[in-house]
Amino acid sequence: MTTSMTPATATDFIRNSQLGASGLGENTTCIVLRHGALGVTRKVDTAKVDIIKNPETMGGAAAHVVDEDVDKRMLSASKYLFESNKFGLIDRFDAATVKWLESVTVSFSVFKEGVRFAPPSRAEEIDLELAVRQQQRNVLVQNFLDEWEVIVANAKKSLGSLFDAADYPDRSEAERRFRMEWYFFEMKSPGNQGGQISHAAMTRMREKLAVKYAEAEQQIAVGMCEAGRKMVAHLLDKLSGTEDGKVKKFHESSITNITKFLETYNDKIQLLRNHADLEALGNDMRELLKGVDGKAMKSNPDIRKTVIDGFQKIQATMDTLIVNKGRAVSLDDVSDGTVN
Repeated sequence: MTTSMTPATATDFIRNSQLGASGLGENTTCIVLRHGALGVTRKVDTAKVDIIKNPETMGGAAAHVVDEDVDKRMLSASKYLFESNKFGLIDRFDAATVKWLESVTVSFSVFKEGVRFAPPSRAEEIDLELAVRQQQRNVLVQNFLDEWEVIVANAKKSLGSLFDAADYPDRSEAERRFRMEWYFFEMKSPGNQGGQISHAAMTRMREKLAVKYAEAEQQIAVGMCEAGRKMVAHLLDKLSGTEDGKVKKFHESSITNITKFLETYNDKIQLLRNHADLEALGNDMRELLKGVDGKAMKSNPDIRKTVIDGFQKIQATMDTLIVNKGRAVSLDDVSDGTVN
């Protein structure tokens, strides 16, 4: 197996290509996922809060003495509205959904945090999976709401004078605040189909977007390399590292983490105009792990050596790509809708 790479910069992603060509600006589905839930904290009027002096400054006195020297205008205090294990299940489920969406999409800083990007071919799969997760979430929400009256009663006992009934909506309003929404839209470079925008203004905007798209593709490419390199480094550490003079214990997850990463790898790099180097990396990783499992790695030293040697080369290539793809693109690189 050989790994052949040609160093590339962000400029190369759209070099010699018109902005209408296939790439991030022309072949991308944008996904926005939003979760809503009840708030769990509220601010507390600091006038209701007493600051107790440190007993050590009072000769170890056990009595609580209010410190009158503290200017409460300089303080901020808050309270938890309620405690509920079932609410925690909803919170963890939402975090798992976000993590799943992140695993099958990419993001970049040009757009607001929370906007994800994927090839159009993945839109149907993502939409169906989110619909299933929405149904699962609804079950968790109903389980929580079934205990809502008890939860509020317990909060009243725990908070005492800090309890405020206005902080607790009735069940129907509480249910309304739990939401899970997602939207898809296509990202396109501005054209001039309608003819209402001047050619000069359109050209300027296309030039600006050329830089932004190049920066975005740069971020995606570097992010893919860095994510892969982290997994490769972990695998190599388990295969060749030692601990207390002994070979480290090898876990199957060191392999499965990479195979899961590769499941959506090709879909993500399809967002890039120039992805031949990244595609070659993915192919090399798949080839190395073909038919390899934890048992073979432990029992067959030849397989172990082959995998170690191969992934060391891949790691070195990733390091090179991360450096080469790190050069920023400026507006000076852009001329007449192409990158020079």
